Amino acid sequence: MKSNNAYFITLGIITILFSTLLIDFLIPIFWAVIFSILFSPLYNWLNNRTNRSSLSSVITIFSILVLVILPSIFLLGAISNEVLQILANIESGDYDIKSFLSSMLTVIPNLENTAVKLGFDIEELGKQLNQLAYSISKIIYSSLIRITENVFSFVISSLVMIYLIFFFLKDGENIINNVISAFPMDDDHERYLLDQFNTVTKVTIKGTFIVAFFQGLLGFLILS
Repeated sequence: MKSNNAYFITLGIITILFSTLLIDFLIPIFWAVIFSILFSPLYNWLNNRTNRSSLSSVITIFSILVLVILPSIFLLGAISNEVLQILANIESGDYDIKSFLSSMLTVIPNLENTAVKLGFDIEELGKQLNQLAYSISKIIYSSLIRITENVFSFVISSLVMIYLIFFFLKDGENIINNVISAFPMDDDHERYLLDQFNTVTKVTIKGTFIVAFFQGLLGFLILS
């Protein structure tokens, strides 16, 4: 009679080895799940009208590309250019927060009086803010450079994400049912956790977009 312990040990080793293969794809898998949750209403709407799950999934993926992924790529490029310009201006001395701070205090005298009463040295504060802006810009630029250098990895991750979204949308119910039946927890508890994750994901993403929209609108109104 074969030992059950040997079976579970072998199963554990195989699971760990398989998990190491998925580490590099955790982010694409995560975003595939997020996009599938967010765009499932669109997929369901399309599927009810076309009655073709594959076509509905393809159209939904195209909508994700047009509405989210492509604008994000263009936005990333614009941010890279702006950060590079800020770095160049700081290094050349054209961009000086100290001068900007001084001019602001001149325009609003009460601010200058308040700063002096609080014991702030305007010169020293300006230097520190200038150095802080330079450091933050360098960190952001280095991060963006690392992202653009890993173009091949980005493309592969994007393809994996799109591939997973297709099947998550098309066969989402079957996948969820199989996962629920495979896990040892009570089915009702698992469905409750999945529903909570679904709700929290939608609320978080929608809230982030609403806050970002009003922040951008407020910045536009202030600067215009």
